[in-house]
Amino acid sequence: MTSIESTLGRYRSPTKPLSSLLARVAFIILFVILFALFSMGLVRLYALGEYAVAIVCLIIGLSASYVTLNKRLVAWRFLYPALLLIFLMMLFPIVYSVAIGFTNYSSKNLLTYERVVNYHLEQTYAEKKQRFKFQLYQADNQYQITLNDGSGLWLQTPLLTLNQPLDKATEAGPKRAIPLAVISAAPSGEPLAMRDVIKLKAQLKMLALTRDNEPDLMMYGFREFLPLLPRYEIKQPDNLPMAERPNEFLYDNQDKRYLQADFNNGFYTYLNDAGEMTEKTLSPGFVTHVGWKNYHTIFAMDEDRKNLAKVALWTVSFALLTVLMQFSLGMLLASLLNWHRVKGQRIFRTLLLIPFAVPAFISIMIFRAMFNSEFGDVNALLEFLFGMRFEWYFNPWLAKLQVLLVNLWLGFPYFMLLAMGMLKSIPSDLYEAANMDGAGTWYKFRFITLPMIIKPLTPLLIMSFTFNFNNFLVIALLTRGGPRMDDATVLIGETQLLINYIYDLANGSVLGYQAYGLASALSGFLFLVIASISLWQFWLTREKSPRSELQEH
Repeated sequence: MTSIESTLGRYRSPTKPLSSLLARVAFIILFVILFALFSMGLVRLYALGEYAVAIVCLIIGLSASYVTLNKRLVAWRFLYPALLLIFLMMLFPIVYSVAIGFTNYSSKNLLTYERVVNYHLEQTYAEKKQRFKFQLYQADNQYQITLNDGSGLWLQTPLLTLNQPLDKATEAGPKRAIPLAVISAAPSGEPLAMRDVIKLKAQLKMLALTRDNEPDLMMYGFREFLPLLPRYEIKQPDNLPMAERPNEFLYDNQDKRYLQADFNNGFYTYLNDAGEMTEKTLSPGFVTHVGWKNYHTIFAMDEDRKNLAKVALWTVSFALLTVLMQFSLGMLLASLLNWHRVKGQRIFRTLLLIPFAVPAFISIMIFRAMFNSEFGDVNALLEFLFGMRFEWYFNPWLAKLQVLLVNLWLGFPYFMLLAMGMLKSIPSDLYEAANMDGAGTWYKFRFITLPMIIKPLTPLLIMSFTFNFNNFLVIALLTRGGPRMDDATVLIGETQLLINYIYDLANGSVLGYQAYGLASALSGFLFLVIASISLWQFWLTREKSPRSELQEH
């Protein structure tokens, strides 16, 4: 058998190098294809001006290639996907948001400077001094346009095909250039009726009728074609020094005024006769670096920033009061359910966990209906018992009380479960010794129960504070940030948290436009607060070495 096995081994051994070689060739081919596609993607991103995304993709591609091809990093091949997700889902959004916070990025300033310049240079206006009446003739499935300026000049297009359907991309694209020829008189035949011209309006709007050394003609209304002139052009004013940046000055051919690019605000601004910038700007604006301007706007103590300080104070107060109330009620109920004299503990425990089991948004919407000032059950009950009704959504203090009560309902089962588990872990000998010494209920809770559970509960309390600091849902669904502050010039609500204010800044509810840069700056500040609280939590829960414990004692 040994000789047979060795003979078979001799015949099989050549296949191993061959299969290994084929596998390596296939791997190299696959790697080259992926590298080519990756390189094309990077070039495309760079061409689109997405430099940050291109750099991130380049770093990811190089690091992935290094980890994959290096034999000494086999273990990192399993860790790399998790690290990549952490970078893409956590670190990159944080860094990107902080970077946006130093710009004027908003719905008014979305484009780059180069794209804004090109956009303005493409704008045109109709010169109404020279008007051309037109008529549309049909010959089989083709059409012909005839123009007359009223002074004996007749122009005509060749036969056109106009019946093809148009999509949005075609309508937004470049115009279809059609040459014009001079004719001696109006053509014979009957032109199309106005109702037929209206049916072809979209196709006619896509035409640019060209003339030699003359402006193109565009359809204006339903009966005329007008010369189309460029609205803006790059032009240096005579009374101002030369531009430091390319395309810094534009000239408005329609209004006969100069504009200058304002890189502090990100707009082209009209100039007066003295060459000074006015308050009139030209939209759209461009994205520019504004430094610490957004942070100065946040912390500048004018009237609106004082209201923002109220929002920040309410955010901290809301988080602290919520944690205190939820912990107190949860601890009280856990102590009652842990008391041996209470019968039916399982039934009460199940009932008290219902708020934890019902989805939060359903509970919030039910409470929103219950606190309705006109038809809500809460006011109906208060009127029946005490003969009074409250404006829960219009009184600032009642709105805040309502938010705290609803959040108390949503969160107390969490602390009740935690406290019940920790109460079970306290040795009963301590309570027996306290009973023998004649200690009362409050004494046992203060000197036995609370010290035994407060240390393991501290990280959870801090975590709950951090969560409620960013508790967007309860405010957005219950009060929607209202009622509005009376002295605020922008839309700021009495019950808004900072996270809700950031959301309203980003969606345009506060300033009337989507201020992404300002919202990112405020998000960066909020991130620093939350990160500081988290680091404090890690410091409280750190493991101490025996030497450090001895030094403390």
